[in-house]
Amino acid sequence: MARQRSHIRLIALTPSDKVRNQLSLLWGTEAYTVDPARSMAEVVHQVSERLQSLHIAGEGERVEIVTGMPTGVSGSTNTLRLIKVGEDDRY
Repeated sequence: MARQRSHIRLIALTPSDKVRNQLSLLWGTEAYTVDPARSMAEVVHQVSERLQSLHIAGEGERVEIVTGMPTGVSGSTNTLRLIKVGEDDRY
C-alpha cells in the first residue's frame, strides 16, 4: 500500500516492536504498537480505540482494516474489514 504513494493516511498497528520499527521505514506509514488480539472483535475494538486516542479518526468515521486471521500468524493477511470508528459492538 505504501508503494502507491497514496494521499490517504496509512496507519499500521502491530503488537510487535520489531514490526513497528520496520513499518516506520515505509513511505508515508505511521506505525504504532497495540496489545495482541485474539479475535476480529478485539482487532476492531483496538483499532477504534487507538485511532480515537491518537486523534487520527473520530467517532463515526470510516476506516479500513487489513489483517490476518487467525491473528499472530505471520503471512496470514486474508481479511479486509470496513468499520465505523466507535461502532465496534456488532463484530
